[in-house]
Amino acid sequence: MIDFQQIVENANDVILVTDSLLELPGPRITYVNQAFEQLTGYTSKEVIGRTPRLLQGPETSSKSTSAIKRALKSAHPIKISIQNYTKDNRPYWAELSIIPLYDKDGSVEHFAAIQREITAQKAYEAELLEISHKDPLTGAYNRRYSDSVLSQWFSRHTAESRKSILMLDIDNFKTVNDQYGHPAGDKYLVDAVILIQKFLRTSDAICRTGGEEFLILLPDTALSDAEHIASRVRQAIESMVIKIDEHLVMTTISIGLTMMREDDKEIKQLLERADSALYSAKHSGKNKVVLNP
Repeated sequence: MIDFQQIVENANDVILVTDSLLELPGPRITYVNQAFEQLTGYTSKEVIGRTPRLLQGPETSSKSTSAIKRALKSAHPIKISIQNYTKDNRPYWAELSIIPLYDKDGSVEHFAAIQREITAQKAYEAELLEISHKDPLTGAYNRRYSDSVLSQWFSRHTAESRKSILMLDIDNFKTVNDQYGHPAGDKYLVDAVILIQKFLRTSDAICRTGGEEFLILLPDTALSDAEHIASRVRQAIESMVIKIDEHLVMTTISIGLTMMREDDKEIKQLLERADSALYSAKHSGKNKVVLNP
């Protein structure tokens, strides 16, 4: 006769069983296997009678937990990825499958959850996503990333939104390439991005959208604050000197600045205002910041 309890107890995947009482503080854990103890650091004695919510932490997605609650209430199976936490507060990702278990009368008696750790897989996916969003030369974000962020901005746009953008173009960059060679131009771009990032917050993003063209995304930033950032960036680039062989290479930057308006309906409107401001900066002497609010 097959000993299913021995199979479950020695399975590589985490297996957790709860009762079917969904009212708080339920559901309560009634069984965990050895794989659960090894992964989470909790012993079975520590968790029996407690809720699986003890595995949740600050980065556990509320969207995921809400989906789980809906599935439990409707007694439907669910398969979902979720970030949980071990006893020592180490985050880990799990692919979680939950199924209802019925008694002989057809009523839900327990819920069984099977977890498989996918932390390494998630890290690899995040690395691939990061690479797909980065410019390989400068390490700045690319146009794909800026398009994605701007789409999010517009999907959540409200009258109280304060989001500004800077459109940058390095002045006379073709001359740098022609006079000193493309390696010099590449080094200038790399050093310029490193310098500009010093003036940005972690929530900001500099994106390379063309050869010597960049877009800086400034969430939660009023126009006056964005102008201050733009002025500091312009002054820093003006003072930047890179050495190529015996040559000292210097140039300047022109910046167009605008802010999302309440009546903006499309990304195109925002970018066209910034581009118009940049055009004015380039054709009125360069090395300037021009606003188009």
